[in-house]
Amino acid sequence: FFETRILVGGGRRANEAASAINRWNMARRGGQLKYHIDPEVPKLFHDTIRRGVESWNAAFKAAGCGDSAVRCLVPGDEDFPADYSRGDARYSAIYMTDSMLPVYGF
Repeated sequence: FFETRILVGGGRRANEAASAINRWNMARRGGQLKYHIDPEVPKLFHDTIRRGVESWNAAFKAAGCGDSAVRCLVPGDEDFPADYSRGDARYSAIYMTDSMLPVYGF
């Protein structure tokens, strides 16, 4: 579940802030959320990032989503997409960038 802040109101009513809960359709994603570590991330960090991402499995298991609802793929894994490209909306990516550059995250 993810929370989104929204404004509720209209022409004859004052706007007020509210929250909406978004829920991903896990069945549509093959029962898994996959995160891809960008090849530009130094290999030194791959294992730590993978453990951090996959540590969410305990929470997803408690929510009834199974044992491995979250996977983190690194370049070289069998399931890492051959056509991966940073910024491709098909893939949830974890990448590093220089904070001095005007780059927006996805």
